[in-house]
Amino acid sequence: AIRKSRPDAVIAFIDLTNILTLVATIGLKIPVIISERGNPAFAIMGQFWCLLRQRVYKRSACLVLQTHAVRSFFSSSIPKSVIPNPVLIPDYSGPILRSETNSKTLMAMGGLYEMKGFDLLLKAFAPLGNKFPDWMLEIWGEGAQRENLESLRDELGLRERVRFPGLTKEHYKTMSQADIFVLSSRTEGFPNVLGEAMACGLPVVSFDCPSGPSEMIQDGVNGLLVPPENIQELSSSLERLMASVELRNSLGEQARKITESYSLDKIVQSWEELIGDVVPEHKI
Repeated sequence: AIRKSRPDAVIAFIDLTNILTLVATIGLKIPVIISERGNPAFAIMGQFWCLLRQRVYKRSACLVLQTHAVRSFFSSSIPKSVIPNPVLIPDYSGPILRSETNSKTLMAMGGLYEMKGFDLLLKAFAPLGNKFPDWMLEIWGEGAQRENLESLRDELGLRERVRFPGLTKEHYKTMSQADIFVLSSRTEGFPNVLGEAMACGLPVVSFDCPSGPSEMIQDGVNGLLVPPENIQELSSSLERLMASVELRNSLGEQARKITESYSLDKIVQSWEELIGDVVPEHKI
């Protein structure tokens, strides 16, 4: 199909598609832009594909990454550009200040899989239950770990304090009803839900996992960063936020500004500039 259509350039996304596209365009003299959409260090690939990836990626006109942290994973001989995902402005007017009197919600969201670290979150929330009886934890999403997570919740005595509501297509609307958002992942590519929560004006707490959170959060300014997989530190940071509406409001107000640095216009412009650099000028 590529040979017949003779495009000015080809853009491929995700590791295996990147590899196959680069192989398919051998000898065609067509520039190929490839893009990694996760953390390559944690990609589930066999040894053959890993070796082939490092070899054929050198044929690309440019490798697009979502975070600066993963640049060093690939050979220095591969041209690279960092273009994150956009963070869109919520299509509703959510409140910046949240009530001090109503029941409060700590929210997490993502697939119920080990890499999302919801087991760590449950253990971090457990000692806070008695201190903050008006707080609930909601973990939105579905996945293979649901039964294990529900069992752990019950073992920790949190059955009445932790809910697993399932999937939602309305992230912004759901987030607007929460008071704190927490990202407990062991690893991320680019944490879209973290950006969405910040765009909603939610104060956020996140593990400083590889990769993404440290490029989005300035610790103590627009959110709180916690050492990776450190349950005690996560619990302490949650306690700080749960105890202080002033801190929640301050961090949440600053968090909203993420839509400026990750605006759709800026991300589109970055892609357009990259394509313009790669495609010969007379073909644009």
